[in-house]
Amino acid sequence: MNIIESSSEVDANSLIHKYLNESAHGWAIGTFGAIGEYVRDLNEKYDVSTDFNGLATATSRGGIRINNDLGQVKIVPYETLSPRANNWAHGIAFCTADSELNHLSQPNLEELGLDHEAIREEDRNSTLFDMGVAAPFIRACIRVKRKETVLALREYIGKDLLSNARDAMTTILKENPHRVFISKLGRIEVFQPIPGPNDSSPEGPHTHVLPKLIKTGRTHAATTPIPNGYIPCLSLFPSHPLMDSLGQERPFIAKAYNEFQQVLMQYGDPEYIHEKNRIVDAVCKGENPASFLIPNQKFLRAGARIALRQLTHTNPDTEGLALWQQHFDHGLATSLEDH
Repeated sequence: MNIIESSSEVDANSLIHKYLNESAHGWAIGTFGAIGEYVRDLNEKYDVSTDFNGLATATSRGGIRINNDLGQVKIVPYETLSPRANNWAHGIAFCTADSELNHLSQPNLEELGLDHEAIREEDRNSTLFDMGVAAPFIRACIRVKRKETVLALREYIGKDLLSNARDAMTTILKENPHRVFISKLGRIEVFQPIPGPNDSSPEGPHTHVLPKLIKTGRTHAATTPIPNGYIPCLSLFPSHPLMDSLGQERPFIAKAYNEFQQVLMQYGDPEYIHEKNRIVDAVCKGENPASFLIPNQKFLRAGARIALRQLTHTNPDTEGLALWQQHFDHGLATSLEDH
């Protein structure tokens, strides 16, 4: 029995527009240690526009615009192990070949001028500053409205804002500016206030800027299987079958599961898909788990364990499933190489 079945091909634009027109799906643009995230609630008021050659949607808390012309984008759906028993995470990365990217951000504060391409017209007379994350494929910016703050920040242009300019960060926190994350594929804007040092991130659109992680120079988490030679310039987190948009567990939703598996079948790594289907077939045929060999590759081993976890929700009465889980997956991502 295969847990994944194929369906008709969908291109990147159609896939993006489908999810963008629905709520409960999360979006992100960023790099390792600096990321802007956008999501809107089911009944939240929002506006849609098609200016600047892209499709945009915005609420009172934030907005996103995705370009119509994505170029040669590679769709990379993936699944990762969760520390929660019988759970997993999933996402879709829209990637660009690193050879096609220009080095957007320098390791210092840079003034970019008025943000003429802001999603909302009311923000287009505000000044955009690149915070200097030095990433080759994104700009992590703040958008400043008050002239006094613009003048104050100009004193720090060319300096390493994230590491050394404490006074500049004090000025920024006092201003509480919009954050704007820009890549080749689009932009995410966050209008909500920056949380204090002891506060948690707000629900809905928010950002994370962690200088220690930025300095590693990594483009994405090690658990995200981005192909060599590609950079994730936009990420989508479709509605999860076991977790709501706040990460709280909920009863299994087959529709959310099946929709993602269709995308995985179309665009996922063939070896990963094969390994998932292979272990599911073995379980359903009643084979002995002790005689089943999993390839010694990190993502393939993770895929086998995820397939067993998914079976506990899609086919919970499968005979022998508990024995297979006991042999290969104790319900938690305990191995460091799986994190």
